Amino acid sequence: ITFVFIFLITFSNIQAQKKESPVTIEAKYIGDFFSNLSGGIKTGQGYLGLLSFGLGITTDDLGLWKGGRFYSSIQNTHGATPSQDYIGDQQVASNIDGGEHTHLYEFCYNQHFNKIGIKVGLLDLNTNYHISSVGGLYLNSSFGVMPTVSLNMPTPIFPSPTLGLQLNYQLNQRIAILAGIWDGNSGKTEENRYNINWELSEEEGFLYVTEIEYNYSDTQEQNGKIKFGSVYHSGKFPTINDTTQNTSGNLQFHAIADHTLISKPEGVKGRLDAFVQLGYSPNKIINHTPIYLGFGFNYSGILFKDASDVLGLAVAHAGLNNLEIFNRPMHETAIELTYAFNLVNNIRVQPDLQYCINPGQAIQLNNALTAFLRIVISH
Repeated sequence: ITFVFIFLITFSNIQAQKKESPVTIEAKYIGDFFSNLSGGIKTGQGYLGLLSFGLGITTDDLGLWKGGRFYSSIQNTHGATPSQDYIGDQQVASNIDGGEHTHLYEFCYNQHFNKIGIKVGLLDLNTNYHISSVGGLYLNSSFGVMPTVSLNMPTPIFPSPTLGLQLNYQLNQRIAILAGIWDGNSGKTEENRYNINWELSEEEGFLYVTEIEYNYSDTQEQNGKIKFGSVYHSGKFPTINDTTQNTSGNLQFHAIADHTLISKPEGVKGRLDAFVQLGYSPNKIINHTPIYLGFGFNYSGILFKDASDVLGLAVAHAGLNNLEIFNRPMHETAIELTYAFNLVNNIRVQPDLQYCINPGQAIQLNNALTAFLRIVISH
């Protein structure tokens, strides 16, 4: 771990001197120290990490056509799996929890034509869809792609993106329309552990995403955005009470809102932001998580004059439709308290505390209290 930290800091300083190059190189390391203090499957502590490298080439800087960019990235995930082995939660407490893998993460081309953007290749859905800029502070995975998608259908997100095509149309300054289609099989197999063998199959289905964004903020310093969208998977899904029966197609609806409650000039202490997430999957016969509600509040500038530090409190509530196990609906609720600040220019530190009510595995578990310490080194 120490070697990785030293390497990334050195790498970052070298790359800072090459700003005129048409090739951009990105490097990031995220490390989570965790301790499950009580409840869940078992108490204990461990470490998990995510190392990623990205390479971008802009066609403008090469003297070719305008608006084009090639991008590829690789990732290595390593260390413990706290949700699977310690906490037992379904929502996944750490959004870098990916097991032991080294794989191609994204490999794509992006082209802009005035108001239209096109992106094609190996894509992570969560790069452009299901995003809350305020909710991005938190470690729990539910504050990214909602569990009404990620727990109900194969989803092309970390750590297993798939081939996809996405379109972005900027109707005007306030309204954007997004649409995308992905390969419906996002599960890693031993035959494709490096994510380099791609195959489209109508039998496995395709995943379709639409989203409309409305930006009502008049300044870049304030959050003010509402998103409405849907996700449809055309594959076959086993029913909950009888897995020998299949139902074709799975649909989800979602809404996301980011809003600034208190705002001061950029870099000034005392900014308060809020976010809300709503997810709904209507077919309860096949969906283990039919409903989700997430919300939280971020306060910037607790200690630092430049307001670079953020204190946040958020709740992720997932309704679990485990009727075949307990013969009654259940829920799993995660409450997360976190604080992030810059230690130096390239290193960000984030202590985090999560309390999971009713971890939703197949056995009844006690509520879990888990502490995290995240360190991010980036260029």
